[in-house]
Amino acid sequence: MRRIFTCLLSFSMCILLALPFLPATPIYAAANEKGPITAGTSLDAYLYNGTLSVYYLNQGDWLLEGSLSYDEFVKEQSLSITGLDTSQSVSIKLVQNGGGNAQLDVVTLDGQAPVQVAGADGKSLAKVSKQDLDLINLEAEGTVITFSGEAKEATLTVAARIEDKEISKIPFRFPLISSTADDAFYNYTLNSQRGMITMDGKLDEVAAMPLFSKEWAQPATGHPSNYLYTWVFNDDNYLYVTMDGTPDNTMDDWKDYAKVYVNTSTFAA
Repeated sequence: MRRIFTCLLSFSMCILLALPFLPATPIYAAANEKGPITAGTSLDAYLYNGTLSVYYLNQGDWLLEGSLSYDEFVKEQSLSITGLDTSQSVSIKLVQNGGGNAQLDVVTLDGQAPVQVAGADGKSLAKVSKQDLDLINLEAEGTVITFSGEAKEATLTVAARIEDKEISKIPFRFPLISSTADDAFYNYTLNSQRGMITMDGKLDEVAAMPLFSKEWAQPATGHPSNYLYTWVFNDDNYLYVTMDGTPDNTMDDWKDYAKVYVNTSTFAA
């Protein structure tokens, strides 16, 4: 899920602005090292962060069909489910084993989209119905997905990702830091862009405003590369900063946050 942050600051001649964006998905983080392969360590354990066990509902019992392995990058894998009665609705349960957070992009049965995601709202159903890197979290006890009885060959396709247990905590930071202190801040002149915004997490009010900055972000955490957009403006009382972090396509609750540093000759916050 894209992260949108808006903040307002009481200002005293705010002129220079730095915008470190600090989500759980760092821009310059190196890929996590799992260390050397040792005796007794399977190759899958080295290559993948975890697995999704695939169960199907048969006369009230959940039967294990197999498992699919994933790393931090969204990958599509398929599994043929034998003995599945596709003449009626089919329920599939995906259960995570190992790794950190797990997310689903799309789940289909013979190319057919699901008709229900148990315990989820309509948005989650729409998200897992097509592959678009708009992900939903896998539930801790497993996610149950139901299909209509239109499947022919019972081939389940799952595009998903599983993070490592530990990911880098190196943050996004913009602008890029160079050798001079002045270059560590963006320049903003008061009243160069007038306006105000309601603190509701929506971008409607800034959609027509000129961008203050547009920075390319290349996460090493499996999140897609995309832009961080920033708008800066002020009224008579406040400096407003709005950021749209498009690479962040996962729901990480309170792990996601942003900081804004303001620096002038007489004031720093």
